[in-house]
Amino acid sequence: MSAPRKIDDAYSADVWNKFINDLDKNKEIFLAGDLRSLEQYKTAIDDEMHAPSTLFFDSVASLFHRRIGEVMEMYHSYLAKPVRFSRNRTVADSRKAAAWPKDEAERKGVWGRQTSPDGAEVYGGSEGHEG
Repeated sequence: MSAPRKIDDAYSADVWNKFINDLDKNKEIFLAGDLRSLEQYKTAIDDEMHAPSTLFFDSVASLFHRRIGEVMEMYHSYLAKPVRFSRNRTVADSRKAAAWPKDEAERKGVWGRQTSPDGAEVYGGSEGHEG
């Protein structure tokens, strides 16, 4: 049996990465600048555990809540548009390997491609599509 993992900066970085990536698996909610602002916590989570502090969690939760609200507005505006079957479109299976959107305009483009009612496959759920 191996010894328990040491709670240190490397542990903090692993927790940070897993937490952020689990919240936004397809990189459709956070912006690149959000991640830059949250990087200050990347090696501090272990310190917060010993403090105890919830600053990292509180900061992520507040930012995530704000971004979800923005995304929901976009999402509803896209779904309010009529379906057009005249364009040849595909739906990406995943954005896991993609970069985080650099700004709101780029994120809007990501969501536009994911939610645009331009083909039945968007509503029918193409094979392998993670919704």
